[in-house]
Amino acid sequence: MGSKNNYKNVWLMMILFIVPMGQVAQAAYPDGQRESFQTYQLGLAGGANIAIVASASANVSDALFTDVSSKLLATGQFSSVDIIHAGLVTPTLPTLQLYDAVLVWSNLDFLDEVALGNNLADYVDSGGGVVLAVFANTSSIAGRYVAGRWETDGYEVIVPKLENTAGPAGLGGISVPSHVLVNNVATFDGGLLSARPSTLQLASGSVIVAQWDDGAPLIAYREDLPGRRVDLGFYPPSSDVSSLYWDATTDGDHMLANAMVWAAGQSFTDVALQLIPFASPNIIDVSDQPGTLADRICDSSNVPATFVLELWVSDLGVLNTGVTGMYVDLSFNASIFQASTLVHTTGFPELNEGSIDNGSGLITNFGGSNFTPQGVDPAWVRLGYVEMTTLSTTATSITSALGIGGVGVFSRQPPTLSELSLGSTSFNCNDLLLPPLPAPVPHDVTKDRYLSLNPSTNPGQPIALRVTRMDSTTPWYVGCGLQDAGVEGKLSVLVQTTEYCVWTDSVIHVRGCEIVPGNEYLIEVTADDVNFSTPLSIFTTPPPFTAGRQFGDLAGSFIGGTWLAPDGLVTANDIVSVVQKFQLLPSAPHLSRVDTDGLVPNGIIAGNDILREVIAFAGGEFGDGVTNCLTGSCLPSCP
Repeated sequence: MGSKNNYKNVWLMMILFIVPMGQVAQAAYPDGQRESFQTYQLGLAGGANIAIVASASANVSDALFTDVSSKLLATGQFSSVDIIHAGLVTPTLPTLQLYDAVLVWSNLDFLDEVALGNNLADYVDSGGGVVLAVFANTSSIAGRYVAGRWETDGYEVIVPKLENTAGPAGLGGISVPSHVLVNNVATFDGGLLSARPSTLQLASGSVIVAQWDDGAPLIAYREDLPGRRVDLGFYPPSSDVSSLYWDATTDGDHMLANAMVWAAGQSFTDVALQLIPFASPNIIDVSDQPGTLADRICDSSNVPATFVLELWVSDLGVLNTGVTGMYVDLSFNASIFQASTLVHTTGFPELNEGSIDNGSGLITNFGGSNFTPQGVDPAWVRLGYVEMTTLSTTATSITSALGIGGVGVFSRQPPTLSELSLGSTSFNCNDLLLPPLPAPVPHDVTKDRYLSLNPSTNPGQPIALRVTRMDSTTPWYVGCGLQDAGVEGKLSVLVQTTEYCVWTDSVIHVRGCEIVPGNEYLIEVTADDVNFSTPLSIFTTPPPFTAGRQFGDLAGSFIGGTWLAPDGLVTANDIVSVVQKFQLLPSAPHLSRVDTDGLVPNGIIAGNDILREVIAFAGGEFGDGVTNCLTGSCLPSCP
C-alpha cells in the first residue's frame, strides 16, 4: 500500500479539516451537510493508517463510532484512524487505497451494500487488508451485510453470513495461541448482547484462531487472497457505550488492534527465538511448533544431572524470507548450572561460533549461518543446543540476548531490536513432569464427550493425569485400565483416585458422563500428586443449536475418501458416517466421533448409534433421556 499521508486532501468532492487528536474533524459537503467523515491525528511515525468503514449511527461523532476509533488509537499502533460513514457514502477504490487496512461493521443499512462489496473486493485484490465484524458478516437484514462481488466471488471468511445469535457469552478456546491475532488476549466477555455468528462454517482456506464459549467463531482469517482477510465474530463497540456490548475491562481492544495490525501487513515480531530444555537432544532440526515439544525438566532425584538446552529460531514476520544467520548470548546462574558443550546442528552449519565462561555464567555469540533460507514461517529451525549440568534444585532461569554476530535474513534488511523476540526459559529441577500432548490428527478433532490426548512421550516414569473441568473443584484422573480401540488407540474413563501409569499407547480417548459438552478441561501431569505440570487445555464441542441436534453433528462432507470435520449441521452425511463405522469400513470417522451412546459412550458402534443419529436428523432429542448427562448436571455417581 505504501506510505500514507495523514492529511487526506480530497475525498469525493469533500474538504477535510484536520484538528488535534481527540476532537472531531468532519468533512463538509458543498450543500452544508456534515456527518460523513472523521479523522483523529495521532502523529506516530511508522504505524499503519487505517479506516473504520461502518454504518452504526446517525453521525460519526456518536460513541458507536468514536468508542472503537479511540480504543484503536489508544494502543499506539496506528498513525491515524479515520471514520467513513458507509450509511451515507460508499468509499471508492482510490479512497480505500489511502489506507493499509479497513474495519467494516454495521448496525444500520449501508448506503449501497453491493457497491461497497464490489469496492472492497477490488481493494483486497490490490493488496488491501479488510476486517469484517458483526453485523457486516452475520446480519439477517438485507442492506447490513456486504454484498456484490464480495459475496459472489468468495471474499468471505465466516459463511453463511445471514445468521446470528445473542445472549451472554465469553471467550472459549484459542485454537492457534501462537498467532499474532490473539497477542495479549487472555479474557473476553461479550456483554449482555454478545451478538455473534450462529454458524460454525468457514470459507475454504480460512483458519479459526479463537472461539466463543459456545463454539461460534470469534476470530478467523485467510491468507489465500492478495490482501489479508480477518473476520471478528463480535460487535466492535464496547461497554463504555452500552452494557449490551463487550466488557471494556476484557481484551476486545486487543482483538480489534491485532486484527487491524495483521490485516495491514504490520508485524508484532519479525524473528523469534525459543529456548527449550530437553533430557536429551531432539531427533529433529525442524518443527512446526517447537513450543509444543515436551518440557523435559531435570530429575531432582539425580542431581547433579545433565540436560540439553535447545535454541529454535523462526522468521515470523510479514516477509517470511528466512533467517540466514543468528548469534545469541546466554546468561545463567553459575552456582546452579554449568555448560559443557556447544553443538551446532544442520540448520546453521556455517561460520559456527560460541564460547563458554562458566565462572561468569555466560555463553557468548553462540550460533551460525546458512546462506539458504532457514526458518521460513511456519517452520522453526534448530539453531543448536547447549549441553549443561544442573547442580541444584533451586528455581532459576536462563535468558538470552543478541550476540555480536546479530541476526541475518534472506535478501532484505535485518530486523530491528524491537522486531526480535529473544526467549528465556525457567527451571525448577523437580521430578520429570511432561505436559500431555494433544493427540495427532485425525484424533485432534474436538469432540462432544471424549477427551483425546497423547501422554506416551513420558520416558518410562509412572505418572498420573489429573483432569479438572473449569469452574469445578472436583479433580478426576485418567484410569490406567485401558480398552482396546484397535488402530485408533485405547479408551479410558475418569476415576476419582490417583492412578499412576507408564503410558505406552500413542492415543488415549477418555470417555464417560463426566466429560460434558461445551466445557474446558485442564489436564496436568504429576508424579507425586503434589507437583503438577503446566496444564493442557482441551475443549469439548458446545451445542450451537439445540442440545438434541448438536449431538448428531458427527462429520462434515465425505470428500476424496475422507470425512471432513463436523460442520454444525445434522445431515444425511452424519447418518452415513455412523453406518460406515457400523460396517467397519476403513474410511469411517474415528470411533470417538460417532459413538453416540446416550449416557456413557461405550466404545461400540451398534444399531442404537444409528437410531440416535436418525432421531437427530429428524430434529428430535438425542434419545434415552440423556439431558442431565449432556449438560453436566449429573453427580459423580452418574452411570
